[in-house]
Amino acid sequence: MRAVIPGGLIVDSAGLGQCIKEKGIYAFHKTYGCGVRAKVEAQFSRLKRCLGESLKTRRTSSRENEGILLANLLNLWNSFGRAEYINMA
Repeated sequence: MRAVIPGGLIVDSAGLGQCIKEKGIYAFHKTYGCGVRAKVEAQFSRLKRCLGESLKTRRTSSRENEGILLANLLNLWNSFGRAEYINMA
């Protein structure tokens, strides 16, 4: 039987079980990219908290300028490096 895991990767389900048995569930998650969506959602949540959920201006030209400004700000934030996620358990 085949399975589709996060990221669209198709693997044999027997191989998934074997991977978990041999390396553990955390290695499985890291190998197959589990949790990537949660990191992306966290990034969008941070942006919405800091910048707001919608554009503030009304005119089309002003919205374009605001979008460019927000994109430049996001690029500046990302130039500082990515946030490090650690387990507190």
